Amino acid sequence: MDHGSKLHVETVSIDLPLRFHFQTWFVDMKFFSSFLLAAAATHAALADSIDDKDGGNAIIYNLDEAKAIQDDADVNRKCHKTTQGYLNKLTPGKYTTNGFFDCFRTADQIYGFLDALQKKHPANISKFDVSKTFEGRTIVGYKLSNGKNAKAIYTQSLQHAREWASASSTLYGFAATLDALTTNTESVLDTYDLILVPIVNLDSYLKTWAGQRFLRVSAHGIDLNRNWPTPYFNADNDGPGSEVYPGPYELSEPETAGLHTFFQAHADEIDGAIDFHTNAAAVLYPFGDTTEDPEEPFLGRFQTLANAVQAGMKAVGGSYDVMQRLYPTYGNVRDYFFRNYTKPGITVEVSGAGFVVPASTIRARGKEIHASMISYARAARVWNQAEDGNDGGDDDTERAGV
Repeated sequence: MDHGSKLHVETVSIDLPLRFHFQTWFVDMKFFSSFLLAAAATHAALADSIDDKDGGNAIIYNLDEAKAIQDDADVNRKCHKTTQGYLNKLTPGKYTTNGFFDCFRTADQIYGFLDALQKKHPANISKFDVSKTFEGRTIVGYKLSNGKNAKAIYTQSLQHAREWASASSTLYGFAATLDALTTNTESVLDTYDLILVPIVNLDSYLKTWAGQRFLRVSAHGIDLNRNWPTPYFNADNDGPGSEVYPGPYELSEPETAGLHTFFQAHADEIDGAIDFHTNAAAVLYPFGDTTEDPEEPFLGRFQTLANAVQAGMKAVGGSYDVMQRLYPTYGNVRDYFFRNYTKPGITVEVSGAGFVVPASTIRARGKEIHASMISYARAARVWNQAEDGNDGGDDDTERAGV
């Protein structure tokens, strides 16, 4: 933003246990170096705090970090050039070793990769429209099946556009599940089909590749993970311009409204849902919008399930916490999913040092998320058998699928 000889430094808001606000500054260029030193000192003092883990939190970045953020898309575009032709090298059973996972990928590349997998495995992968975006784009999903399961678990990423590692991790989990189908090794498909909506906030994800790397909200300025139905909608009275503005009313946005319709239409098929974010390294279960616990037996079931997911990721080197909330999140999808369908909705915050992380971390995080999917599927099966009064057997013949 050009202010002549002045430099505009945007407002920074920090939502930790307490909320701090740094006022907007207009500073002379001669003062800028002093300002950066102060910002760096503030950053060091907050080095152990979270960045923006599912809710409007932020820290001040030093000059090197700010440059890394600004350059991130270009760094990955260079990676794209060095990995050209990866779709021609797709090998069944070895999809996670493919060059696709050497870089963070654009929306076209993400869809191109999944479409290529579908072409190679038409009997196992189906593609379908889920919703629309504010700018009229189609949000698509993919279902991976071995043809034996009547039910599925639902996964999604990129409700917040800047959380690139959430998508790379879920894509890795999807590819690893397909590899396991080929190699006949343990996978989600042992218990459930796997549904993936890789890019919920498609409009803004495109913008993160076009100079707005840290864009969180939708193209309409809405935090989609605050737009879901809740008894406490906008309890913080956040208004337009806030990174956690929930919109004028519940499901006001085409993205969430379309997903809500999808969930309703497939309520008999979908046995659980995981919403992936970055970068708190946490497994979150309801409720995020109140300090009240779910009633028993659900609290115990959630704790058992979340602990199982945590243990699964630990087994492959991940270090994740289990909790109900990082801070109040009014209108999040995990609370919505549990309240409306009495099925386990959780959030998994992928581990990371921020929103901008090296592409070299993609596979390590992906292995953790693949493990989380397997552990979640097992635990969700137990949850739903208990809810259905099932005796724990493997017979799904009476459980209707779509």
